[in-house]
Parts: sequence; C-alpha cells; structure tokens
Amino acid sequence: MKKLLLFLFTLLFLPMVANADSYGVKIDGICYNLYDYNQTAEVTSSNPKYSGDFMIPETVTYNGSQYKVTSIGDNAFKDCTGLTYIYIPDCVESIGNYAFAGCTSLKDDGIPSYVNIIGNYAYEGCTGLTSIYFPGSVYEIGEGVFKGCSGATSIRFSDHGPSSIGISMFQGCSGLTSINIPNGVTDIGHCAFEGCSKLTSVNIPNSVTNIGFYA
Repeated sequence: MKKLLLFLFTLLFLPMVANADSYGVKIDGICYNLYDYNQTAEVTSSNPKYSGDFMIPETVTYNGSQYKVTSIGDNAFKDCTGLTYIYIPDCVESIGNYAFAGCTSLKDDGIPSYVNIIGNYAYEGCTGLTSIYFPGSVYEIGEGVFKGCSGATSIRFSDHGPSSIGISMFQGCSGLTSINIPNGVTDIGHCAFEGCSKLTSVNIPNSVTNIGFYA
C-alpha cells in the first residue's frame, strides 16, 4: 500500500518538474532565465562576466523546447567592461535596471526599434558610446538611463519621439554639443541635461509644457 501511494505521488509530481522554470541556463555563451508558462527567455548575468562581441538570438532551444527572447534582465551586463558590441533583436521588449551600466567599452547602445520599457540607469556610465538612439516605441522609461555617457556626441530620436525626457536621462553627457528635442515631448525631467557642458544649441518644441529643476 505504501509503495502504491508513493508511486501515485510521484506521478502527480512529475508534471510539476517538467514544467518548472529554468534559471541561469547558459546557451552558446549567454545565460538565460527560461519561463515555461509563456515560453519566453530573459538574458541574465554571467560569471565570469561577458566580454567581447555578442549577438542575442531571437529564440533559444533548451531540452527540446523553444523560447522567445523578450527581455534583458536587471544587471545582466552591468560592469562588463570588456563588452564591446551587443546585437539585440527586435523581439526584445524590455531592458532592465542597470542592464548595461558601467559597460565602458560598449560602442553602440544597441536599443532595438520595438523596445517598450527601459529600466533605471540602464546605460549609466557607458562612456564608450558615441551616439545615443532613442526609439519611439518606448512607453515606460526609468531615471538616469544615459547618465554619465560622457563620450556621446549626438542623440538621435525616432520620428515618433518619446512623450518625456526623464529625470537625469542625459545628466553628465559632457560630450553633447547640440540637442534637437522632437515635437510631441511634453516634459523635460529634473537634471535631464545637467552637466552637459559643451551644449551650444538646444531646440525645444512648443509641445513642451514642463521643464524640471536643473534640467
């Protein structure tokens, strides 16, 4: 009787194991958190840290199941000072807090055209960036996303620009010489361009109704 009960308990438990999410799975040199409930994958941090050039795929396969890569997790590439290039596919919808903060050798921000969410300080201190691109698909953006990107000399906005320039978004970007804020922006947050010491030209459209302290 006891053996029968143990056997039945094991059968009940097996589906739970089969459907369990997998964390920190390394596939082709990149670590992922894999979520079975919606078959998605999130890029996560690695030990040792990432270095060199990386191309994130649209999908990964693990144990016979395919997962769509939809996010870059919090701190995924933080302080990966040897990271020089990253390709992010358009299927990625969110970039987490501090995802690339401190990646001083990164030369291209790599933000895909369809990303919806960029977390706090996602690219803070990426001093190697020379150009910053801001896609119009973003509807949620954190603070200080490009803070301290002192090597950036230009900012490019898509035709459908964001509705706001967030708090400290470009604070300390001392290499910027001009800014053309797109029409449709209504709010420029506190400290948005504080410390941008080389600015000689700033175009602010009539759509802007609020400019924060020390902007």
